[in-house]
Order: sequence, then structure tokens, then C-alpha cells
Amino acid sequence: MADFPVKWFSNDMGGSPANGDEYGALVELLKACLVTGFNTKPITSLTYDSATQQATASVGSGHGYLKWQVIAISGADQAGYNGEHRVTAIGSDWVRFALDAAPAAAEATGELIEIKTPPVGGWEVVAEDADTHRAAFRRTDVTATDLTLIVRNDTHTNYPDTTSASRVAQVAWVEDFSDLDTFGSENVQFWPFSGYYLTSLRLDPDWKIVANSKFIYYVDRYGYDGGYGLMFAGDIPSFRPADSYNCIVNGIYGRDNWNSSSRSIYPYSWKFGYNNFFTISRANHQLPGVEACSLVGVGQSPGTTFAYPNPSDNGLHISLGKIIVREGKGGFAQTSYIKEQSARGYLPGLYQSLNASDVYHGSIIDHIPGLDGDPVLMIMTAADEKNYMSGLVAINLADWE
Repeated sequence: MADFPVKWFSNDMGGSPANGDEYGALVELLKACLVTGFNTKPITSLTYDSATQQATASVGSGHGYLKWQVIAISGADQAGYNGEHRVTAIGSDWVRFALDAAPAAAEATGELIEIKTPPVGGWEVVAEDADTHRAAFRRTDVTATDLTLIVRNDTHTNYPDTTSASRVAQVAWVEDFSDLDTFGSENVQFWPFSGYYLTSLRLDPDWKIVANSKFIYYVDRYGYDGGYGLMFAGDIPSFRPADSYNCIVNGIYGRDNWNSSSRSIYPYSWKFGYNNFFTISRANHQLPGVEACSLVGVGQSPGTTFAYPNPSDNGLHISLGKIIVREGKGGFAQTSYIKEQSARGYLPGLYQSLNASDVYHGSIIDHIPGLDGDPVLMIMTAADEKNYMSGLVAINLADWE
């Protein structure tokens, strides 16, 4: 049976949670994508075509499943139909997906056969307080660092709670977790979750999550300019042997109004070399204490190295080099800084474009040279804290490990 350790979720998938202005919205969104899944529907017929080696599920109109997403089938008497599959095509009332092998019957039987958008898996909610909109998430992957992710999506005094200011949640990796109020040191940043201003701009809310059992990429559209911030949290592939604290999180400035005169609201970390609002749980020496980080890529930020289309070939160019996570001081080309910097690892499954166009935002491409046909989600993001629409990144939807 095919394995899909990396899953992609989007606001335009049927039954997906809203990520609006209500407190607790980000908690519910993460629970749905990481732990529970969503959009469970009965299947009225499920058949297999041996010529194409694909199955077609009849699920009714308005089903909301998308090409390239992972779906889960359950309840078929023939085991070959059950399990997770990637969608290859959709119609108004059907979903098609490939099977590894021919099932025992060309038409599935079963008392109740269902289809759903499954969660990432490998995550569990270990504590939750619905009254204060807080939840703690833990990875069950035995290779993950022993840290717990606490999401505080309430009216905490560390961030604004009025409609004229930004709506942000606190996202923190914590050590020695006992309960939502009892834990050791924390590595905390702010994540946006509000669609405030989008209505006046006549823009639709837009979020995306791509994750595996150890790492999350979270994209949200927000602010007066309606730009996209790309946040991330989790374990990076580390250059340090036996690394126990290679757990990072980035975020945004948590007290800035999202209006036209104050646009420092997108992640500083996407401007390569900047270590604002980007941290790792412990430095490479592994002693207690959060350490600042920055990213190292090509040029100043994703999508800004040269013009689109590239004048010499009219092309879009994707760099397949690793985006390095560097701990210590920000900045470049100063001997004094280099002595206080260390390459710790790299971002999993993510590549930068060297030029960019917003026409690619949200598209999935499976013919990028060098990636062996892997489906890749293109995301147009803020290139830095003020440049709200210029950085294009590519997130691989195949296995990051």
C-alpha cells in the first residue's frame, strides 16, 4: 500500500475548517489537519478499471475533494480499496485515484464505504482547554524531538484582542510538558490567523498547511495588503549528530496593526540572513536557552534573484539547493559575525524559486526537473516583513525523508 507521510490541506477543500476571526480558530484548524481529518462522506459506488489501474468513487455533487490531495477509503470488503491514496482526477460527483494492485473485485462491496480527508498522522492532542482556546500537540514519531507544541489562541495579554489590531496566536515548543500551565522553557513565536481586512479588500480567506509527522508549514492570507505569510514549526534535518533540540519556529511581530501605514506584519525570516522572530529550541551546544536563527539561500529572498520571466529563456527557475537554517547572529560577510554563526540544518521539503510570478500561487506542478515527477505545491509569499507579495517557494508533497 502506498505511503503518504506528507499531506497538503487547503481552505478550498470541502469541509475544511474556517480560519477566521474567532478565538480558537487556529487550534481547530491544526487539530483537523494533524489529528482528526475532515470531510467524511459515504461512497455510493466504488469501481476499479484494470486498464488504468485506477479506482473511481461516486460521492455525490459538491464533494470538495481536490486533485493531488490524499484521501482515505474505509469500509470496503476488498482490502485493496482501503487505505490512503492520492487523487488523480475529480468530477462533479466522483473522485479517481490509483491503486497499487488490482483489488479482489472490480466493484467494491461493504455495508458502509466512506471517503475522507485524513489527518497527517503521527500527532496527538495531549491537553486542551476549550474555555481559553489552548491545546498541546505532541508527535508520536519516535525520531521526533521530545518537545510539545502549545498553541494559545485566546485573548492572552501578550497580543492584541481588539478588531483594529492584528489577530495572532502564540505557538510554542516547550520542554518538560506536564499540562497547559506547567512546563519548562519555551520557544515561542506569533502566528496570524485572522481574515480581518480581507472583506474590505474583497479577497477570500486563503490558508494552506503542508505537514508530516515532525514538521508543519502554515500559510495564511492576512493584513490590509492581503499578502501571504509562511510560518513553520518542527524538527529540521540537522547537521549535528545526535541532535535533541533541532526544533524551530518562526513567526511575526505580534503587536503591529495590519493597516496600510504599518506593514511590518509578514515573517522577517524570509529575508535571508535576518534572525528576527525565528528561533531554535537550543543551540548546537545543547545547553538550555533558545537561540536565534536565520535562513541562507540564493539572493536576498525567494523569488527575487532575477526577473520573471527569465529574459534568456522566458522561464521560471527553481533552485533545488537546500535552504540552510543558521543559528546565531544575523547578517553576512563580517568575520566577527561568522564566528558566532553555525549551519544547524535545513528546511525539509522546501525549495526556493529564483524568480517569481503570482500566477503560480496555489498550483501544483509535477514536472520540475530533478524532482522525479514529485508533486510540488507553489506558494507566493511575502519576501520579507514589508514586501507582501514577491517570494515564491515550492513545497514537495512527496516524502521529505
